[in-house]
Amino acid sequence: MRRFLYLGVLSLFPLLATAQQSIFQPGYIVRRTAPTDTVRGYVDVLRATRILGQVRFRATPDATVETLRAAQLSAAGTTDGRQAFRARLITGDSLRILEVISSGPLSLYTGYTPLPAVDFMLEQAGSNVLPLARNQFEPMLQNVVAQCPGLVVADRGKQRLLYARTPLAKMVNQYNDCQPTTVPNRYYPGARNPVTLGIRAGLQRSQLWYLDNNHDFGYRRPSSNMNLTAALQLVLPIGGGFRAVVEGIYTKAHSYVVVRDRPTAAVNYFVRSADLKAELLQIPLMLRWQVGRNERRLHPYLEGGGGISYLLNSRAWYQAIPEASYDKPSAYDLGMDKWHILVRGGGGITYRTSIGLLDLGFHVQSMNIESPTERTQYKLQQSDLSLTYSRFL
Repeated sequence: MRRFLYLGVLSLFPLLATAQQSIFQPGYIVRRTAPTDTVRGYVDVLRATRILGQVRFRATPDATVETLRAAQLSAAGTTDGRQAFRARLITGDSLRILEVISSGPLSLYTGYTPLPAVDFMLEQAGSNVLPLARNQFEPMLQNVVAQCPGLVVADRGKQRLLYARTPLAKMVNQYNDCQPTTVPNRYYPGARNPVTLGIRAGLQRSQLWYLDNNHDFGYRRPSSNMNLTAALQLVLPIGGGFRAVVEGIYTKAHSYVVVRDRPTAAVNYFVRSADLKAELLQIPLMLRWQVGRNERRLHPYLEGGGGISYLLNSRAWYQAIPEASYDKPSAYDLGMDKWHILVRGGGGITYRTSIGLLDLGFHVQSMNIESPTERTQYKLQQSDLSLTYSRFL
């Protein structure tokens, strides 16, 4: 089993190496100290708005990496114009690197603050950066844009403005358009949905049983058993609220059933038993539908799909002991095929924190396991409740 786990971990190294290289993209920096000219090169802005607040920079793809924090940096951005960052002093807080969403007479930012209800900030030209709290953003924003007659902080269709990147940016852009100023207006759409890599662990309930002549062995299913389960998870954005989820799951199941009956064409009663054990590596591919905008901290989701399963280790020991001595006892291994198809589905809720994503999910899955020597099969049904921790690549 350890050999397969090592291989699974090693198989992730090329992916992580590729992700590490793709983090750097063409961009620029402007230092706070002289010389303050714009320096072009390659930037990694993944951690710009995290707690540490840093931008990594190198002049060429092979140059030494330089790490710049808010005290050393005035601005940074990507050459494609999707992302821009500025170092700003937030009211009631320290100097931080903020991502620019809209800039002009009124600028809209997003980034880390110690206030849990604050995802966005406002800055009027020549004024301080003000936190825009979720529970009072509408009256505060209406007070700021009051200089534009007819500009109402509300979505006419829903009669309210959503606390999210796009609707807030639209309101700020409308305000900037009505200002008689030469300060250029600019909207930055932001980075595309990132790929996440995580590890999942939890409790799994399994029920494994043997089909004897197309019916449950002994006409009853065995009791379920609880085991720990662990998985590696990769989430790939597709578009909108849809994502592709690939997992590598380690799981196991076992059962032991004893029955007393008289098999077909037999005159004697037998005590028959089936001792089943399976240790598997499962690789499901699922389509996830995530509810809510990306800016929200809390995201419910539903997902479903199928995949393949590989049997790492197994036992399928069948034994029949007659009650009368004129019949012979028998015992042999029924065997299990190595490869199988599974169906998996479930849902959960993801919470975005400053150190990564936490995901509490519940899933069910089912699969058939054939025997290579007997005209029979086994059924495996599982459900799990698990917690996933993941980070953006």
